[in-house]
Amino acid sequence: FFLFYLLLLRNQANFRVNRIYLLGAVIFSLTLPFLNIPLEQTSNVNTYSEIFLSPITIDGNFTTATDGFLNFHSMGWTIYAGGFLTFIGSFLWQHRKLYKLLKSGKAKEYKGYRLICTESTLAPFSFFNRIVVHNNDFYDPSRLEMIIQHEMTHIRKLHSIDNYIIRLIGIIHWFNPFLWLIKKELRIVHEYEADQET
Repeated sequence: FFLFYLLLLRNQANFRVNRIYLLGAVIFSLTLPFLNIPLEQTSNVNTYSEIFLSPITIDGNFTTATDGFLNFHSMGWTIYAGGFLTFIGSFLWQHRKLYKLLKSGKAKEYKGYRLICTESTLAPFSFFNRIVVHNNDFYDPSRLEMIIQHEMTHIRKLHSIDNYIIRLIGIIHWFNPFLWLIKKELRIVHEYEADQET
């Protein structure tokens, strides 16, 4: 799906279609393993012959051949669980940081919009229905107007929901490089979509 996107859709200016495709590709890829597609199997073999083997005697002194596999299997699950917990921790830490930023900022009204003004050096951004800007942006009305229009497009297009979906799927599929590539492309599409409307 990602290769198809790179070859045919990435350079197209229809950002809405690109966004729907990227999200759809992720969701469809997750549901595909659970789909039951019955395949009719035909066989040319009509008769089966029985083969009888002589009995095998096993004494008490043996080691199982699966010990190595089980150790490898449990090591794989341990690595996965470590990555899973790391990404959950990162998700919660970033949420806490964002919450503190939103609480520490001063809410201001500007032409009917509710803005969170902060001294943080972060670039302006929106989070669901909130727009976060730097205090200095208020001294440049034309820049502030452009920021608001840009961020309002993100809010109207529900880009925060897209980001949330990808972040949550990323916690489970942290090991999949294609998910990270799609996440990056989706952010670029969001910015292009907002820029186009602005």
